[in-house]
Amino acid sequence: MRKYRGKNIIYLVVLLLTLGLTIGFSAFQNELFINDILLKVRLQRDVRVSESVISKSSGAVVNDQEYNKTKLLGNVTFDSTSSYVLYKVDLTNYGNVKSGLLDITGATGLNVSICDSNGSNCTNDLETPICNGTNCTLGATKEVYVKVSPTTSGTKNIDLDLDIQPYVNVTYDNIRENTNNFKTEVLETSTYQITLTSKPEEVEVSGEATVNYNKTTGVLILSNIQSDLTIQGKYLINTIAETSYTGSNPDN
Repeated sequence: MRKYRGKNIIYLVVLLLTLGLTIGFSAFQNELFINDILLKVRLQRDVRVSESVISKSSGAVVNDQEYNKTKLLGNVTFDSTSSYVLYKVDLTNYGNVKSGLLDITGATGLNVSICDSNGSNCTNDLETPICNGTNCTLGATKEVYVKVSPTTSGTKNIDLDLDIQPYVNVTYDNIRENTNNFKTEVLETSTYQITLTSKPEEVEVSGEATVNYNKTTGVLILSNIQSDLTIQGKYLINTIAETSYTGSNPDN
């Protein structure tokens, strides 16, 4: 009888151990699964040149044309300063952070601009959001036409860096004017300039940026932007007793 009870106790212990190991392994699997999901949805920046082809040229011979993740490379012989090559560049966002083209650098001896598909309506303001309609992440592709012409005729090496940056948010607090036409997002490392016609006495900016404010003109310049920003105006209230500032609540 005692042997029988002893066997039952052993079986019970083995059963409890097995059950505990099963539950523990299941919890471990669930934790791995959850961590894997968190890893996948973590903010990722991955924007690159997915294709680059010569769309059009005039008075130019393309000797070599290549590209990599963020560069346009090659060698072109230009007949004159009015010669040009028009690159059709596809920028694809494989990550989940909205980004944009801020600038194109490395254009030594070259003029670089963003144009339409015909090579006209060009602008030196290269800032371009990488979006396909309203989709700006996870496979969104933006077709950009980059026009390159020489400052002097001859054979030129093409080694252009595409400066692609994420967008950061800009919010406004206690700005006593219509802010609907102000930007609500700007590219990281960019410079953002606005004119505050209400001319607050002071402007306080929360976030990482170099701030330059002229209260006489109301011009606010934010440079080297590194994070989301909140722009808050502070105005003087003149009373008989005192002069004070207003912050986020102008009625105080």
